[in-house]
Amino acid sequence: VRQAFSLPGLSIDSTLSTLADWPLEQVVGGTWVREDGEKRLLAAGFVGGPVAQLACSEASVPHCVDGWLRKPRDRARMLDPGFRVCGVAVQVRTDGITAVLNLASD
Repeated sequence: VRQAFSLPGLSIDSTLSTLADWPLEQVVGGTWVREDGEKRLLAAGFVGGPVAQLACSEASVPHCVDGWLRKPRDRARMLDPGFRVCGVAVQVRTDGITAVLNLASD
């Protein structure tokens, strides 16, 4: 998606992936709060630039990405040129997926 907008792709960061596990449980449980998740990323040391945490429950990964691009706040984060690394946690169900995507500058 970022390449379609002439932005560099994101590198996978294993710490950001690990930090997506607990918010994923919260999304599934209905207790996730975006601001708390982003504060947690800052507390984990991702303080050199912007951080973001996106979540979705959809039929597939493309549906999640499409949903993020349709929401102005999420779209701005997906296409923020300040982000260079990401991490994701996904729960697969028979009827779809739930995912949490963490984004950071480095």
